[in-house]
Amino acid sequence: MKRINLIVLLLLNVIGSNEKAYANTNNPPRPFEEIFPEVGYKSVDEAIKEFEDYFKQDLKLPLRTPPHYIYTSVRKV
Repeated sequence: MKRINLIVLLLLNVIGSNEKAYANTNNPPRPFEEIFPEVGYKSVDEAIKEFEDYFKQDLKLPLRTPPHYIYTSVRKV
């Protein structure tokens, strides 16, 4: 009985998946510069300005990011 159910499911899957899907080539993807502001992204300069206006103080960020080190604990026995 289980074998018949499996065969029926496989046949239904093969028969039902014969349809083709076509993509619309006239719809190019939008650039990230248009999409990100819609979901709330702000540039660094805008975010700094907003922070300084809200908190009434200057924000100083580092000019470059510090190096990233991977620390591993190795025990000598």
